[in-house]
Amino acid sequence: MSPNLKCDMAKLALIPPPRSPVSRLPPELLCQIFAFCTLRDTSQHAVATRSAPKWIAITYVCGQWREIALKDRRLWQDVTIDLSLRWAGHFINRSDPMPVDVEYEIKPVRPVRFVDGVMTQEEAQRSFLDWLGRKMHRVRKLYLRGYVAPMSRHLKNFVYNSPAEILEDFSVEMPEPWYPLTVNGHVNVIILVLGMDLMFSGRYPKLHTLHVAGSFLMQSQLPKPHQIRHLTHVDAAYSHLDYILKALQSMPALETLDIQHLIEMHRTDPPEYTADLPNLTTVRITSTHYLHVCHLVQHLRIPATASVHVRFTPKEAPKPEHWTQLSEALLQSHPRISRSKVSRVDIQTDHGKSHIACWCDPLPITILDAPPYTAAHFSFQLDLSGRLFLPTPYFFTAGFCAMIKGLGIAGTPVLSVSDRFPTPFWQLDWARIFRLMTGVRELRISHGVHAPLNAASSSRAIPPSPPPPAQGRATTSPADARNAAPPPDAPSADPPTDTTLPANGQKKTKKQKKKPTHPLPELKKLVIADATLSEGIDGDFWPLEQFLKYRKERGAALEKLVLRDCTGNPDAGHLASFTTRRMRQVGKK
Repeated sequence: MSPNLKCDMAKLALIPPPRSPVSRLPPELLCQIFAFCTLRDTSQHAVATRSAPKWIAITYVCGQWREIALKDRRLWQDVTIDLSLRWAGHFINRSDPMPVDVEYEIKPVRPVRFVDGVMTQEEAQRSFLDWLGRKMHRVRKLYLRGYVAPMSRHLKNFVYNSPAEILEDFSVEMPEPWYPLTVNGHVNVIILVLGMDLMFSGRYPKLHTLHVAGSFLMQSQLPKPHQIRHLTHVDAAYSHLDYILKALQSMPALETLDIQHLIEMHRTDPPEYTADLPNLTTVRITSTHYLHVCHLVQHLRIPATASVHVRFTPKEAPKPEHWTQLSEALLQSHPRISRSKVSRVDIQTDHGKSHIACWCDPLPITILDAPPYTAAHFSFQLDLSGRLFLPTPYFFTAGFCAMIKGLGIAGTPVLSVSDRFPTPFWQLDWARIFRLMTGVRELRISHGVHAPLNAASSSRAIPPSPPPPAQGRATTSPADARNAAPPPDAPSADPPTDTTLPANGQKKTKKQKKKPTHPLPELKKLVIADATLSEGIDGDFWPLEQFLKYRKERGAALEKLVLRDCTGNPDAGHLASFTTRRMRQVGKK
């Protein structure tokens, strides 16, 4: 080639090529087109990552299209990649250098030999993890699942030898609680130990969310505090609480804590350590044993503004002393309930489940709105949905009465009741509940309103009068008398007559305390929500009418009645005649 030709070709190389027609589209229009492709693809597949995303082809059109597509978070960063799919590696390569979310299941090894140049499953899995280790600088969220045996072989080298500068969310799950290994006729248990001291030695500087399931959290305290803000520990192998508390003590920035204890307890002695979590906002505890809940809440120091949610799934019927220990432990550990006044209580029953939720301090919303119990300051759920039968009808009532008295929430002014299952085995004895809740001024009943309304007009729900004070003792105030409610099974007997001896020149006088003649003596407002108020056989209009008439006949007519999202076209004028002020209907009719 002549020197002149080389010079001319060098000059031509400096001139940019003409833009193709597809690259002349404005970036704003291209972003809308790419977003439309994403919506169509996700609507056609329940999980978009089970098949290769169609927008991978965008990166092959031209450099401008690929550059614009990589800047759209919905195309790459909001898609979780299952590395077991064939196109996963191609997706990671074409999205370089954008962050990606990766999930992978480490499967158990199958007894397959190396035949005809084909790698065994274990070798292929090891090579795949090695390839992923070289891509860890781009992984933002990592979800690993697998059985204990293969996880114990691969996870250590993969996690400890693969620094991840942008990793924010790390999850390790094992579907089996433990892996049995028989040695010399004895069954040993292999448990995967996640060495957090090695993980947090500078390899994961941005990690703030950790989820560990089916393994020990750690064996030794971290060398230095780490800035983890969200922690979930599913204990399916029974790690002693001392291990967990040591780890929590090294996480002062922790904001949310979720501990799930899913196996039986073999050690009933309390732990020796206490974790101080000054920044904690929410703690969730799931356990099958009441002692695990008591020990954990008693050894966690949380701020007064933190929310506590307990899910109790006992394998056998709890005894009365168990409820007492639970109530005392929760009351002592939760500063907000013990120091503040409970402003609202929600009680809900469902098939095999029943929960009680409490809000403290002034309510940010009215009673017309029904917030989820997960947003409460405190909630306790009793879950027996795994049991096929219960020993007695109204099985939940005794435990909930003990919780109400133990936590001191009987004087709440606002009570919300939701009865979703009419069978008495899964119901509460609402008459016993209303007998305790003597300070209720606003009552909300949703869904099945028949049983709660009948209980609210039952003689068993009438609170007993306080006994007369003995001579020489101070009289108990009405507020203290309401808080010191008698046992729910105590009969409502007439108060004794107090006869005083007459002085000289005076007649004999007979004093008698006025006995309450109706349940919920402070009730002024009733809200009925999501109910069928028709006059048919399946409607709840008749029990509502009878309850309002019952209150009016005893001189305790309600001041306000609200119907919210109720069907059946009830006679509003007829119902309003039993109230002293007004009635309001919102939503369905």
